[in-house]
Amino acid sequence: GSGELQDIDATLQDMIVKKVFWYTDRDFSATNRVSKYTRSTFYIQGSNEDKERWLLDLHQGLLSTLNGEHGRYKHIDIAWADGKKAIADLELMQIMQHDLTWSVGAFMLIIVFLLLTLRSVVLTATGVFCILISFVETWYFYHVVHGFQKMTLLNFVAIFVITGIAVDDMLVFCELYTHDKLGPHTPPRTRFKHSYYEAGMAMLVTTVTTMASFYSLLVSSLPALRCFGCFMGTLVILNYLNVMVIFACTALALDLFWLSLFPALGDGDAKPRLCCGRCSVLGESKRRFFSTALPNFLWRARWFLVILFPIIGGFCMWRAIADQQPAAGVPKLFPDDHNLGRLQFLQNEAFSLYGNTNRNTARQVYDPSTSQESATCPGTTTGKRNVTKFCSGFGRCDLRAKVCVCDAGRVGAACESEPLPGIIAARRPAIRLEYTGAQNRVVEEKVTLENRGDANATWTLSPTVPWIAATPSSGALAKRMLGQRGNFEMQTAVVTLKIDLSACGVGMECEGGLNIRGSGQKGNIAVNVMVYELGLGSLVLEGAGDMR
Repeated sequence: GSGELQDIDATLQDMIVKKVFWYTDRDFSATNRVSKYTRSTFYIQGSNEDKERWLLDLHQGLLSTLNGEHGRYKHIDIAWADGKKAIADLELMQIMQHDLTWSVGAFMLIIVFLLLTLRSVVLTATGVFCILISFVETWYFYHVVHGFQKMTLLNFVAIFVITGIAVDDMLVFCELYTHDKLGPHTPPRTRFKHSYYEAGMAMLVTTVTTMASFYSLLVSSLPALRCFGCFMGTLVILNYLNVMVIFACTALALDLFWLSLFPALGDGDAKPRLCCGRCSVLGESKRRFFSTALPNFLWRARWFLVILFPIIGGFCMWRAIADQQPAAGVPKLFPDDHNLGRLQFLQNEAFSLYGNTNRNTARQVYDPSTSQESATCPGTTTGKRNVTKFCSGFGRCDLRAKVCVCDAGRVGAACESEPLPGIIAARRPAIRLEYTGAQNRVVEEKVTLENRGDANATWTLSPTVPWIAATPSSGALAKRMLGQRGNFEMQTAVVTLKIDLSACGVGMECEGGLNIRGSGQKGNIAVNVMVYELGLGSLVLEGAGDMR
């Protein structure tokens, strides 16, 4: 834009009159002309590709440098959004790349744990494949079968949840497959049938309950939760199927393949090693702890623990309720110091009352292609809560006419004073007359009377000497009026004075005047006449003050 910035108070008042609230926050109103948050809209021209390229360059060169510890501005926070969603998509991808970068470490830790536990590169790779293929298959069912059109960011969190569930299922199957109670010479087929039944039933129960828990979110009134519940519930059941089919069959195939190459491993104390080695989630010492020591301790301290743990749980609940308030409003998906987090707050809270309808109204009222001039009124004051008032707080501002309409008992361009009674005053001109003599000479002079008060007034003139006469000698004047420029316009009356100069001899000074009476007030007009010998006379007509 260009041009001189308009007065802020006048602009806010103009927005209230025109009912444009798009640029201010939800607390802004006629009684609270304060907006903690403001927004603006900028329109750019060009093709879609040029706009998107320009927006991305703007984000990299300017917007990304505005906020933060090393940003250009320390006292304000700036958020931005574009209609093409180009910047939002870019920032979303940056967040996902950041999270995926850090999640690589977690996945590597899981892979190392599986390698150390399963002691099989093939089974570890198969487990990772089951996790990934489950996610892809769920995406298909989510979009094609269930009909969800948008893949929300919350759904990508499911990859972390299902990783834990899948690893747990794989270890349960592996533990049962290599269990010692089957004996070292049990054929792979018998071992597989036993472990498949035991592991399948155990995992099926937990899978069904977990799936039901997530599918219960489908009745939620929040769309994001419905999407996540459907996606996660489908992912859990598909993960179960992939583990029970792909992972289990791979374990059996490896066992058969290893024994077929090395038949000697089927004799003596051999166990299927390539499948799961001497696969044990727990070492021998830990196995004894969980099978003997811990059960014995729980048996002896059962009553004490039954009483202790509810007490601990109740204490934790009390502290949580006492020290922390439940979160209200829309769940926050992004941190407050990120642009997307600031946008979420502004859209859901600060500007939540005004939608696209008011935006269209704002664009019609304040056409971005033309300059705007905000009307204002004099007498600007700031009251309590930083509320700006016009007309000294004693009237309302007519923005169309740019004038104050004062309350009863107040007058002035800014309603700054109380009304005055009718005051009749005379303008005091100085008049010089040239004449050759004073004999039988009568001169006429005009005198202007004006009402300087805020009430109508009547007046009467009575000469104090016989050589002065006034026409007319009485009348009435209306109260003064406020002009368009904010100054008072006086109502006037013109009086003709007839002065008989023959009453004054040559070289003499004559004094006279007129008394003014009206509306309970008194005043006078003094008239001084001087006749000079050389034929040059001077007539001085003076008003001796206002009539009070």
